Amino acid sequence: MTTHALKVLVVVLVLFLAVPPVSMAGSFVVSLVQGKTPAEAVQIIAEQVDALFNRVQTLETKQAETAESIETLKQENDRLRSELDTKANVVIPPTETAECLALKAQINAVHADNQVPKSLSDKWSALQRELVDLNRGEPNKTPGPSTIEGIEEFIAQNRIKIAEYKAKKEEIELQLDSTEVEMETYREQHDRAIAPLIEKGQKIGCLLG
Repeated sequence: MTTHALKVLVVVLVLFLAVPPVSMAGSFVVSLVQGKTPAEAVQIIAEQVDALFNRVQTLETKQAETAESIETLKQENDRLRSELDTKANVVIPPTETAECLALKAQINAVHADNQVPKSLSDKWSALQRELVDLNRGEPNKTPGPSTIEGIEEFIAQNRIKIAEYKAKKEEIELQLDSTEVEMETYREQHDRAIAPLIEKGQKIGCLLG
């Protein structure tokens, strides 16, 4: 069976089995072949069937393109929704006002003016090292000889060294205590000066971290 004959058979089946709208289309096709020879009729019907198939193919292509476009739009919509959700969860810090900036400048000035002087810190560190070195050279307080004469000789020889060691240690410890008191004074001044500024900044919503 040739292709043209097959197409004619399809059209005939459609004319007899399809719903009324299709039957109306079949009647239109029949009107086209009236008065034609069988060969001409087959040719006309084959052309109509080709046109019908082409329309169906075009419709299917457009339908696939439409489905693809819908899927693309859905993906874009999901992406935009995700971006909106992300932005909604971002905490935007408040814009700093001129008052907050001025307050920060005051706080920085307090830090600079009330720091423990470097000379004082260096003095404290030097005293600590001196005390450690002194303790390493502490005179031996345990006499080696077990006889009374030997013990008396040991005490006589080390009495001055031990006394000097104790006096030096007490001197260093006193200087350390005095230095620590001075350092603590600077810290207290700093805390007293900075506390009201920080409290003010918190009240007006400044970012002081």
